[in-house]
Amino acid sequence: MATIATLKDLVDALTETGFENNNLETIITDLKTFFNVVSTNLEIKNVLGTSAFEVDEKSHVISDISGKVNLLNETKNFLILAVELDKFSRLLSKQDEIIRRLEQSAGKLKAEIVSAGSMSETDLNRIKDSLYKATGRNVELTVNVDPSIIGGLITIIGDKVFDNSIKTQLEKIQGVLTP
Repeated sequence: MATIATLKDLVDALTETGFENNNLETIITDLKTFFNVVSTNLEIKNVLGTSAFEVDEKSHVISDISGKVNLLNETKNFLILAVELDKFSRLLSKQDEIIRRLEQSAGKLKAEIVSAGSMSETDLNRIKDSLYKATGRNVELTVNVDPSIIGGLITIIGDKVFDNSIKTQLEKIQGVLTP
């Protein structure tokens, strides 16, 4: 009995292949590059994202892009298989979720730090180390400066927000003191 592969099955197979070949990080970078090419070129997005073109034409476009941006064969084959199994439109609509899932599989965690001023590399490394100890995963930090928080930090990991800013602490104090 034949089974129908879902997009999840394809991503799981890609993850497994990345682990086996020790190149999951490169596959993630490849997919980000590919998604960027598609999102910045409406013509390519229209060819790959619609049923108006044949599978062979779409596969040829993916092969052309793959050659120009030097994608791994594993990445190219994954993208072509997504086209052949009519999963490519869904792949495009779920690209952020797929990248996040692959990064989680690779042991990466994205976090955003909001501070009142710029931070030194030493401070950023201490934060990364602390987050690694707390989560057991390597952290990719994005830092944003927002002087309105006065001091302290706001840390955002996934859908969790840890707000230790002075602004928030002052607002809490004001709420307690105000009848």
